[in-house]
Amino acid sequence: MSDANTAPPKIPPGHGSDDGSDHVLDHATATPAGLDRRECLACAVGAAATAVLPTTALPSTAQAQSAATQAGRTANFAHPWLTDRIVEAVASGNPPNRVSLTPRGLTVGLCGAVQHYRALVEKGGWPTVPDIGQWMEFDTDDPAVATLRHRLRRTGDLPSKQDNGQTRFDGDLAQAVSVFQARHGLTADGVVGPATLAELNVPANVRLATLVINIERARQWAKDYGSRFIAVNIAASRLHLIEDGESIFDTKVIVGRIDRTTPIIHSKITRIDYNPYWYCPDSIARRDLLPAIQTDPDYFWNNGIRVYDTFGPGMTEIPAEEIDWYTYNGLENLPYKFRQDPGPWNVLGPVRFMFDNNHSVYLHGTSNEDLFEKALRTFSSGCVRVDQAVDISAHLATQQDGWDVARVQRLIENYKTRSVTLNNPMPVHLIYRTAWVEHDGSVQFRPDIYDWDAVLDINWGHVANVPCVYGVRETAGKQVVQGQTGARQGG
Repeated sequence: MSDANTAPPKIPPGHGSDDGSDHVLDHATATPAGLDRRECLACAVGAAATAVLPTTALPSTAQAQSAATQAGRTANFAHPWLTDRIVEAVASGNPPNRVSLTPRGLTVGLCGAVQHYRALVEKGGWPTVPDIGQWMEFDTDDPAVATLRHRLRRTGDLPSKQDNGQTRFDGDLAQAVSVFQARHGLTADGVVGPATLAELNVPANVRLATLVINIERARQWAKDYGSRFIAVNIAASRLHLIEDGESIFDTKVIVGRIDRTTPIIHSKITRIDYNPYWYCPDSIARRDLLPAIQTDPDYFWNNGIRVYDTFGPGMTEIPAEEIDWYTYNGLENLPYKFRQDPGPWNVLGPVRFMFDNNHSVYLHGTSNEDLFEKALRTFSSGCVRVDQAVDISAHLATQQDGWDVARVQRLIENYKTRSVTLNNPMPVHLIYRTAWVEHDGSVQFRPDIYDWDAVLDINWGHVANVPCVYGVRETAGKQVVQGQTGARQGG
């Protein structure tokens, strides 16, 4: 599921070793008196000791321990996650129920990852790679390169023999950086820039917290999806089509922006629309189309957009040039409706996958495929734009009588609007996973792009900063206060 073809490191289940030796974990340690797993996550912040990102202020160990003491609980602990009851259950070979259920590759293996990162935290985690004020790349010679080597060895991205104290950035180190980048959804170019440096310096106990949060999410929300389904991991911006238990498609997607999030949905694709018309939602018309037409009077003409008085029977087209668009400020819905014709400009691209949901969300193609090349793909207004959308549609459509690849191709080339109803609807699951383990054993992490890990953290009473290192914690807090997390906290 990584965005690169570089083979990621393999973590043997049950052990975490940074030097080739096996760790024998002590599972007899008791949970600190009175601390449950919710409070442990809050205390885990203290072990981070320093800020992860410039915009993230993490409380110090002393502050976390002081808070625990003031609550009448022991503060005499170094790494609270080591005695968390979920971690203990996993480490002792008795994971919580349902942790190992499908979707394939998204929850399976998390228990082994928890064991591995528990061992890393127990040994002190990994060093912070210094910011030398420039990118580290091939032939860079700096003492920070030696620290980088040690950091990558700790997580198995660099072979132990390459952690030799050398300060020169060589080809083997570039390969290890590429492996690390692929495991974290970054562009695997072997160069340590700001984004890679930030991921390298996320502390080990933060990674452990993320793994446990995803186990909890799987425990609460996972279901057996069977052997035929489409799964979209929103956090990873990837789509998987599974049939007979085998992966048929594994491709990139574009998901919603932080202010227009893609929701968690479990449904079934019942219809495929070729060359669909796009009926613009009022909110998008107000926020996007109005500023566009005010800036460029030819915008609607150049993009195949027509203006109507209403949608439905008796709808009447109104020439865009007859409307004074500057009389509207975008604060209220416009008294017009907007429809985009099929064509190369259509924002839905050549195909749309329809399924029942309460969010007016669907899968579709796009007229701007260049965005698929971005590492972070949060550009839509909530729907999911799919790379290889035509190929996926043809795979499903040709399972219906009277449909073949040639027919699909003719429709696409001629911009003919047609729909096909699926006799056997395809289950589709829009889910949210920020950590998982691939079948080859590689531990994958993705940024908490919507702060939904942080929302779960708050809902569970953790009141910790740890899971919110990539976003704005205040935003997550508002989601909880406003009661917006019910449909969007799992998946």
